[in-house]
Amino acid sequence: MNKRRKVQASQANDEDDACRTNFIGKSGRRHLRGRKISSACFANLPLDILFEIFVYLQPIDLLHLARTSKGLRNLLMSRTAEPIWRDAAENVTACPTRPPDVNEPTWTSLVFDTYCHTKGCSKTGIKEPLWHFRKRYCNACKLACTVPVEQAVIRKRAVEEVEQLPLPSCTVSMEVNGHREYIRSVHKPDLVKMKETYHRLNPRKRVQWLGEKAAEAEDIQIHADWCHRWSRNNKCRREEELENIRAEKYEAILANLTQLGWGPEVDFMAQESLFSDTLRRISIVKQAKPLTDRSK
Repeated sequence: MNKRRKVQASQANDEDDACRTNFIGKSGRRHLRGRKISSACFANLPLDILFEIFVYLQPIDLLHLARTSKGLRNLLMSRTAEPIWRDAAENVTACPTRPPDVNEPTWTSLVFDTYCHTKGCSKTGIKEPLWHFRKRYCNACKLACTVPVEQAVIRKRAVEEVEQLPLPSCTVSMEVNGHREYIRSVHKPDLVKMKETYHRLNPRKRVQWLGEKAAEAEDIQIHADWCHRWSRNNKCRREEELENIRAEKYEAILANLTQLGWGPEVDFMAQESLFSDTLRRISIVKQAKPLTDRSK
């Protein structure tokens, strides 16, 4: 074996040892709990195996995978990976269809992610996106990136004459000076861009351009309304699932207490709603997690 082959074999053995160490541990024991396989080892799997794994994932899982390493990012963010994202979307019940002017990763981030889309803003936990603007904003960014629909106008030469610009609009919920307000608004960046284009166009071409923008805004409005209904129904369905898990967990706890000899006390609690409600309010009982042998 020449020197080059020895170096390549040594590097391959080092990679195998690194993967083995991450999975098994230096002591030789299998420390499955708390141990993770490195993303580098996962990215080095054959493509056909990766694609077979991706079939069982949801879009948000693909998005998280793309953020783990450059190799997975290059693989999942390429145009050839669009069928993977479409297959993942089929694993979600009635997943909203992607608009033709938005790519798959961007649409997945809008639908399933919880980060604010403003560059430089690190806030997370934003539950509901602004479907009509195709953005997800925190409260501060809502104030900065939206304007009331009354301001989406172009003033003509006559001071008293204005022309309404055809932009998608929605009712935005935001906190202003400590009070919750609901304001019919448009997206400020889109408004600025539309005004710039309006002033650049020849007056004869503005009528046709405004007609095209009005049709486009109507399509966005219809699609956004459907997405909003899907999000609301999905939220209600999730709350119902969690409530069913809590109810099954409560019944399992009562059954275990009865099996341990606390049957008379359980029957008494069933007759007295005060004690029953007290048991349900215990933090470990009201957690929406199934009761397992470990948690008994």
